[in-house]
Amino acid sequence: MKTMTEESLQRKLARLESALDTERARLRKACDKIPWGAGMRRTKCTPSFRRGNELIEKIKVVKLQLSQMRTVNTLAGQ
Repeated sequence: MKTMTEESLQRKLARLESALDTERARLRKACDKIPWGAGMRRTKCTPSFRRGNELIEKIKVVKLQLSQMRTVNTLAGQ
């Protein structure tokens, strides 16, 4: 496994959050094109939320890694 520094994890977190913002903007744009009531008549007109969910999970993992790294660093500094 590749060793990650705190700085690289912070850069990765920033990249993932930026990608999530872009994905949310894409979903808003896709949802704006769906006419009112069309979702009730046709189930295929809803956009996929898979990519956004994957990004949210990746962000959670990176935040957990950052918190673990900070905990180890504070314990080592004592």
